[in-house]
Amino acid sequence: MASSATGPRRIGRLQAILATTGFLLAFCAYSWLFVSAEVLPAGEEAGGSLTRFDLQLLLLTNPIETIAGWCAGDLDHFGMRYRLGVLLVASLVVGSACCLGQWLLSLARDHGGFSSLEQVVFATALGLGSFSLFTFAVGVAGGLQQRWLFWLAVLAPLAWGTLSAVRSWQQGSPREEREWRFRPRFSMGWLATPLVVFILLGATLPPWEFDVSEYHLQVPKEWFLQGRIDFVRHNVYGNMPMGAELHAVMGMALVPGSLSWWWGALVGKVILAVYALLTVLALIAAGRRFACAEAGVLAALAFITTPWVAYVSMAGLVEIVWGCYLTLAVYATLLWSGVQGLLGNGSTGPPGGTSVLRREGRAADVLLAGAMAGMASACKYPALLLVIVPLATWVLCSQRRVAWKPCGLFLAAACVFAGPWLVKNWLLAENPVYPLMGTVWAGRERDPQSDLRWRRAHSTGPISMVELQRAASGLVWKSRWQGPILMPFAFLAVWAAYRHRGIFPLLAFVAIYLTCWWLFSHRIERFWVPLLPLLAWLAGLGASFLQRATGRWLVRGVMLGAALWTLPWITSGLIGDTRILVSLEKLRQGTVLPLAGRTPRWSAFRYLQQNVKASQRVLLVGEARVFQARFPVLYSTCFDSCRLEELLADKSRAGRLAALRAAGVAYVLVHWGELERYRTPGNYGYSEFVTRPLIHDELVRQQALLRPVPIGMPARIIELFQVRVAD
Repeated sequence: MASSATGPRRIGRLQAILATTGFLLAFCAYSWLFVSAEVLPAGEEAGGSLTRFDLQLLLLTNPIETIAGWCAGDLDHFGMRYRLGVLLVASLVVGSACCLGQWLLSLARDHGGFSSLEQVVFATALGLGSFSLFTFAVGVAGGLQQRWLFWLAVLAPLAWGTLSAVRSWQQGSPREEREWRFRPRFSMGWLATPLVVFILLGATLPPWEFDVSEYHLQVPKEWFLQGRIDFVRHNVYGNMPMGAELHAVMGMALVPGSLSWWWGALVGKVILAVYALLTVLALIAAGRRFACAEAGVLAALAFITTPWVAYVSMAGLVEIVWGCYLTLAVYATLLWSGVQGLLGNGSTGPPGGTSVLRREGRAADVLLAGAMAGMASACKYPALLLVIVPLATWVLCSQRRVAWKPCGLFLAAACVFAGPWLVKNWLLAENPVYPLMGTVWAGRERDPQSDLRWRRAHSTGPISMVELQRAASGLVWKSRWQGPILMPFAFLAVWAAYRHRGIFPLLAFVAIYLTCWWLFSHRIERFWVPLLPLLAWLAGLGASFLQRATGRWLVRGVMLGAALWTLPWITSGLIGDTRILVSLEKLRQGTVLPLAGRTPRWSAFRYLQQNVKASQRVLLVGEARVFQARFPVLYSTCFDSCRLEELLADKSRAGRLAALRAAGVAYVLVHWGELERYRTPGNYGYSEFVTRPLIHDELVRQQALLRPVPIGMPARIIELFQVRVAD
């Protein structure tokens, strides 16, 4: 009898030993590939080609330098007053969005069944998306300078939320609701706290990333200063969906003063970073709903320990925003499909609570899924293909019948948030997906050369095994900002899917996304960053599956190691600008130069800010990162018609001078370094009109139209010219 009882125990122990050994061997092999990957190619900072191990060793041996960088090396630069103000305004918007979302969810009569955590996550995401839609409507109507509208939009939901909370407190919440409340019981989840806090503080810094200074914040700045959302002829990116960037416009409207565009932009950056926290909470909720609470915490850790999250969120990019909406759209679709457990042990209620069964095929769930998918598409065009199409197909075919009505509801909800951007472009740019599909719709003011440069730069790369291997290795371990545990545990979910078929819908969606990314996009890494939350969801499921075979000690040890590995990467200068304790006022005034201040561009900007009059303009050639410019500018991106060419081409000297005067141009800044970069083989290209002989021989010497202005920078990189006043 005793021997028969010990038999299953021995088999169980043997399976645990084999599972532990197998995972450790596989994880060690992956870790070797991960740490030996070269992430700083020759020519970048830190010199030479450095592997992750080299960089990690440098970070661990110089922690004082990292900490000193938070104050730019001098405690005299310390200042938190303005930073706290930015965080306060952002918190006000997010809190109001949560209240607005709660009210919208309450409109659905069958909205019950959500836990408190799920309500907070979905309500905040829905409220922020609604604020973006509200800002869009006000902007199209030309009311962006009507600050009272935005204060009313923020304060009204807060008032409703406050009254509802007081009424609920007076009446007392039902026992069922109390049991549904989220309680952070798992200590592993607190490992995410320092990472999230640093990301939010880093988001308060002025923009330093190229795309953010060029259009993510520059276009909202232009819209706000002109008081309306309109066609942007000199910045092609400004005519794409910018639902996430409109949070910066709302911030600009809420902050008083002549520099509200600058401070409001920082508020917008912080709100974008809040989506990282929102995604963390969504993954925790997903674990509790579809597997177990531990799976949710592990998924959240796998997500937040991926440096991509910190880089995108602190820089002010939008990939995490529509990644959050993508995750919530999949979440709501799973609820509509009636999925009860991705690991075979889930329920329709939270673990340990009183289960309130949810009906399969609820209209509220499919409408919520469509709304989340529409918000993702309001952030980026690719979400139309990568989010709306696959999820609409899922809704249409997932219930063993063609579900036309639910699919129609899904698409209708998606159109509420994504449709206005398509209509705007149809009316203003004569192309609903401007500047895409230029061969179908010509679009407004798209000259053939600009359109050719655009299509060439955004065309799909060659399809070959070499390219596929390069893309796969970048995704799995070679990408500079990939995390140490995301992919190993996500692959474990593939293994677990053979025993738990509920994982297959998530795996299928990830496969469809990556296939579309490979076949239909120009394959930049940031385009698969929105998939990180779903990969982390799978990683949490894989880690939970492993725990059943090996016990908690192994998985928790790996998670702790991942957090300790990632923390130096996120808090050091590798991620970008990390001066989280430097006074924002000093950064704004230039007392402590931003990272970009070490470049010739900023030297020229400082000169221009001191010498350009309010009635004058500066024509920038080759330089489009103009958000920080506090003087009137004329500029264009490399994909738009060159402004200098428009003013001077095929004109006499008198005609050129008249054109410059009519445009108010007093200075011309030519960034030769950027022009050379654009014109290198394989890069975007630039108008061939701008050359050194044109500037130096023709405009300076022969026509005496421009006069060089010394700014102490190498002329081979950047030059500044003043337009001569006299003929």
